[in-house]
Amino acid sequence: MLFQAFTRAVGGTEQWCREMVRAKSGDRVLDIGCGTGRVLEHLGDVAYVGFDRSPEYVARAQRKYAGRGTFFCGPVREDVAVGPGSFDLVLGGGDEADRRLLPH
Repeated sequence: MLFQAFTRAVGGTEQWCREMVRAKSGDRVLDIGCGTGRVLEHLGDVAYVGFDRSPEYVARAQRKYAGRGTFFCGPVREDVAVGPGSFDLVLGGGDEADRRLLPH
């Protein structure tokens, strides 16, 4: 997948999170196209909400990171992610293969 190739090229997901995402403890993070939620391993103590259209990816994320994040299968729901300031950081791109940091 493109995201994995990109993160390898920039030194891995950990380095990408540290240098590009720069989440701070307590940040509210929305991840659109969260895939399996793997990025959570490198975000620290954040309030994480992930959306993905793949039931298999969401099920894996829920099993592995149930205590660290909330995961939804389907498009972003307005009742979860609405209004300016709802989140400190938004990761997006529509799916795990095309993830980029979006200003929010």
